[in-house]
Amino acid sequence: MIMKYIPIILMFFFFASPGCLGSSKEITPSELMLNPGAYDGKKVCISGVVEDGSISGILIGKSGSFTGDYKNWTLTSVCGIYSTGRIDADSIDPILSILTEKDTYSSNESLKVHIDFISQENTQAQVKVSGIRNAFDRALIDETREASIRKGINGFDFEFTTPSCEECSTLTPGEYSINATVNTNGKTFETYRRITLKSEK
Repeated sequence: MIMKYIPIILMFFFFASPGCLGSSKEITPSELMLNPGAYDGKKVCISGVVEDGSISGILIGKSGSFTGDYKNWTLTSVCGIYSTGRIDADSIDPILSILTEKDTYSSNESLKVHIDFISQENTQAQVKVSGIRNAFDRALIDETREASIRKGINGFDFEFTTPSCEECSTLTPGEYSINATVNTNGKTFETYRRITLKSEK
């Protein structure tokens, strides 16, 4: 049910958010964390994956004039006033999101992954989903597609079977990342989400 409404939510942000305009300075989250005093009280723009309401440890709030929202596991561009470890956003633009039907899976279970990529142009791209890496750092789910991208929201559905938590696969129960990557016109966009994998009953 949630997956059904994600494209509608993203389309709202795509047309409603003006982006990082005006006198704001676009910087990386690491630049902001290394020298926070230089940006205190100034308007900045950063991009990164939202997790637990923050990007790379920088809390994302909302200014009094902004009524939108943001989603975990979404590569997002955020612009707003920075102060003491927090950005009060006046624009939030989602770029790439990843969604699964639930947070916890058993071994050998169907794993459906939905990707939404918001493009500023019509183009060609390579779309990849991979993750659940074992002890040898080998991705146990991995699929790449060539895709025609249109301006606006582009949705992609992938389906995998979760690997077994067995000695032969060198995979133990626990938390694992699933990555979504879009390569287009020499640029790479990437996001991720985490799921928990448990042994098959």
